[in-house]
Amino acid sequence: MKPIYFAVLSSCLFVCSTFAQPQDDTQPESENVGHTRHHHPHNPKHETTDDETRFYTDRESDVQIALPLEKDAFSFVIFGDRTGGPDEGVAILADSVRDVNLLEPDLVMTVGDLIEGYNESPDWMRQMREYRAVMDKLLCPWFPVAGNHDVYWRFKGNEQKPEGEFEGLYEMYFGPLWYSFTHKTTSLLCFSQTRATRDRRKRFNSPESQRTEPEQRSFLRAGPGSR
Repeated sequence: MKPIYFAVLSSCLFVCSTFAQPQDDTQPESENVGHTRHHHPHNPKHETTDDETRFYTDRESDVQIALPLEKDAFSFVIFGDRTGGPDEGVAILADSVRDVNLLEPDLVMTVGDLIEGYNESPDWMRQMREYRAVMDKLLCPWFPVAGNHDVYWRFKGNEQKPEGEFEGLYEMYFGPLWYSFTHKTTSLLCFSQTRATRDRRKRFNSPESQRTEPEQRSFLRAGPGSR
């Protein structure tokens, strides 16, 4: 059987991927979620595999990557972006995680803009921990992709702009900026174009900020599911 190639198009990015995030019980829950909505899962987390023949990226990331086991039916859920709402809106995300745990799909994908972003490092870290504390309660593997809100820095105080803005922090806490993997007969590609321009400035309203860089083209030539 020939493999099926699958992609989801979102603003500034293509999505198709699978990240299994380790559960970190030391991370505090968001004060915006609370403890009155019964978010704690009762079933165990899904078994995963680190089969390197099914995953490919040329990026370095500190996040442990795992894949769902290949057996029986294939189902997945897609979450939209988190940005633009009030802080307490993260409680809706927590409700979605709770409901998805009842469905127990193979995996969940998020199509970018995981946090509000456009800030300096301390606020970025706080929003990242809040988001991860919610998503780490998923029973199945989770596969994020970077949006402009996740990697664009904005001056609000005295911080000097980081090299690459928040690309480094994203890959430290969420995963590679681009990667591909296979699941059963499907090849999936996650690809973010939220890169800096040649003058190293990130601007959402500039086509130059959304160009495909040579290193990205090299990755794409390797193809989905490549090693």
